Amino acid sequence: MNTKHKNHLIFSFGCLIFTSIFFFVSLGKSHAGPEGLVGAWLFDEGKGNVAEDVSENGHDGKINGAEWVDGKFGRALKFDGDGAVVIPHSDDLTLETYTIAAWVKCKDQGTWQTVISKTHETEGPRTRNYSIFVWPNTGVIHTHAGPGGAVNSTEKITDGNWHYVVSTRDKEGKRRGYIDGKNFGEVDAGKPGENDEDVSIGASGGGVRFFMIGAIDEPAIFDSALSEVEINDLMNNGLKKTLTLTAVSASHKLTTTWGDIKENP
Repeated sequence: MNTKHKNHLIFSFGCLIFTSIFFFVSLGKSHAGPEGLVGAWLFDEGKGNVAEDVSENGHDGKINGAEWVDGKFGRALKFDGDGAVVIPHSDDLTLETYTIAAWVKCKDQGTWQTVISKTHETEGPRTRNYSIFVWPNTGVIHTHAGPGGAVNSTEKITDGNWHYVVSTRDKEGKRRGYIDGKNFGEVDAGKPGENDEDVSIGASGGGVRFFMIGAIDEPAIFDSALSEVEINDLMNNGLKKTLTLTAVSASHKLTTTWGDIKENP
């Protein structure tokens, strides 16, 4: 091989590598999701009593009194009125700015039902850091956090179908609620309450009251207020697909853009 031809091959190979890296980096940037994932639980294990936090922040939850069922995406957990997933308290789970979201499938009951909550068992609403409840007998969504007004929906979700419910609070203190990707209200609210209670899914007060009778799938917590576009992206694509969008790291290996989400084997 003559020197001219050899140099041409080296140049072509270098261009190919550069183009590939540029393509993957551009792809990752164009699809980068919101920042601030604190915890996400796919509920796809299908067995056992641990709900893995796939954000790798270590917020695994203990499953008490729930059974595995088909979910909106993959598997889900069904609660029969006396169970919950309890996630131990951690400072990074106590938030002033947040998004909490989950799929829920339930019917109307004569009691409060919890989707997700961080509320002290005995001190009540004034210590509530964040929460999404289903209002008894009406089937509407009630979101609340510490002092300040609640955001309540007029639309019922207790028709036995899956609904995506979301509560956010932004840096300016505005709290918003969403059902199936659509904003149902907002209010200027005070600072959320603070407590060292566990986060509970399917119950409140650290998993001891206001139990859900129904199924919950893909709950997630962010320390930022997601936009309506970002909420719809999560709703339409699911956590796994949305959070595993990739970009190229410095080592040229594909890595995830939202907290290195890992899939179960």
